Amino acid sequence: MVFFKRNFLPLGLIAAIVVGLLIPNPGIYLKNTGLVPWLVISIFLIYGYQTKYKEIPWNLYFLKTFVFAFFTNLLIAPFLGLGLAHLFQLSSAMTLGLIVASVVPPTLSSGIVLTEVAHGNTLWALMITIGLNIVGVFTIPFILPLCLKIDGEISLSAFPLLQDLVLYVLVPFFIGNQTKRIWQTRQELSIIKHIPPTCIILIVWMSMSASREILVTLDIPGLLKVLFATFFAHLLLLLGNAGGGVFLKLRIEEKKALLFVASQKTLPVAISILAIINTAGTTTALLVCIIYHFVQLLMDSIIASRSVA
Repeated sequence: MVFFKRNFLPLGLIAAIVVGLLIPNPGIYLKNTGLVPWLVISIFLIYGYQTKYKEIPWNLYFLKTFVFAFFTNLLIAPFLGLGLAHLFQLSSAMTLGLIVASVVPPTLSSGIVLTEVAHGNTLWALMITIGLNIVGVFTIPFILPLCLKIDGEISLSAFPLLQDLVLYVLVPFFIGNQTKRIWQTRQELSIIKHIPPTCIILIVWMSMSASREILVTLDIPGLLKVLFATFFAHLLLLLGNAGGGVFLKLRIEEKKALLFVASQKTLPVAISILAIINTAGTTTALLVCIIYHFVQLLMDSIIASRSVA
């Protein structure tokens, strides 16, 4: 039971893929009802409700680290993903997935948890996470179309994407956060934390069901290319942020916060972007984002367990 609780999302994603491929009709029906946007809104309502603001370390020492994290996570990573997609000669749909996975901000939970496991500065991890997720809503609509334009496969307008991200991500996040402030005396139900991963699993299930015919034609060599591309994308981010910690002369606790938070990418926002784009190849792109998610969790879990000071 403990194993299931700790691995609810990865186990759920595996189940969603398998069920979607074997029994597609229920997932297709639910997707056609327009349920996906409401699931996206639900994810960020809960994330906003769960986010707890502590004393923000507004000093030059922290701000320099945040700026560095901003450059590596939100500005450099997307072009790194684009370069690796071309290096490994990924298909256009797989390239879309790697770029989307690379353009999004860090995870809202696992980066902080891994920092805590590694005995790093969890307050810094929290503030970098919150800051990058808020700023990311405004960088994604401009960086993503630029990368896709360079790739030459998909044309995407920045301002409609910005409008959708504000509507589906930022507004629900702040509504959820304000709801928490109003009801701050009420005890939070433990079931709430399972709502976002459940919504992610449902979105993946419906997407896999709706595109079963495309997915069954995917070749093994192509998937292996994706595996290597995502591995190197995350590895290079880890190396860059590790070097940044040395360059900024951070203490070991702050180095760990920068390493784990600024190197990770969030699956919910990636899924939300693909749901907004909703173009040909988004299901294959979604599969790439899921692979990226598994790869980074595996790599960072190993590093965190071995870096306890």
